[in-house]
Amino acid sequence: MTKYLRILPALLAMLTVTAAVRAQDKAKAEESRISAQSAKLVVTFSETAGDKKIVNLPYALVVKTRGNSPADISSWGKIRVGERVPITVKEGETTFVDVGTNIDAQVMAEGDNQYTVVVNVERSSIDDRLPAQADADKAQPKSGHAYGNPTIRQFKAQLTLLMKDGQTVQSVQAADPLDGRQLSITVTMNLVK
Repeated sequence: MTKYLRILPALLAMLTVTAAVRAQDKAKAEESRISAQSAKLVVTFSETAGDKKIVNLPYALVVKTRGNSPADISSWGKIRVGERVPITVKEGETTFVDVGTNIDAQVMAEGDNQYTVVVNVERSSIDDRLPAQADADKAQPKSGHAYGNPTIRQFKAQLTLLMKDGQTVQSVQAADPLDGRQLSITVTMNLVK
């Protein structure tokens, strides 16, 4: 009997270690399951002038969610939409500028149906407004700049949002200082089952 009493603490220790290892394996499997999911993000740009809606542009992308492990380039979803606009630098010399929308997004599982959504947006467009100076001076090119180059409007934002599956967040609302146009960005996240 004494022999069994000596072995009993060792047996209990082995069972405790085995249970702890199984719990860790289960937690790793759960994190792996969470990080192997995908999420559909819809990033919508809305622009208004007073009560008038000027534009409503939705962009959708599906990205692989990941756990809290270090980020790698494959976990970023990217969209590039636009065109290259010629800009005359000086007489006989032209360069091109990218104009359009760039979106980079990443989704990280935080547990308890919480996800950190990181969205970097860049939006540029050719300005359709005429400066007052161009009306006053008919010899001036339409855009009011040398060689008739367009004015390019630009907006950039870096967003870090804590979201749940199915949630929509209006994350940015900004006013153009020149004419008061309102730009807002809305992000919707849905897990892909």
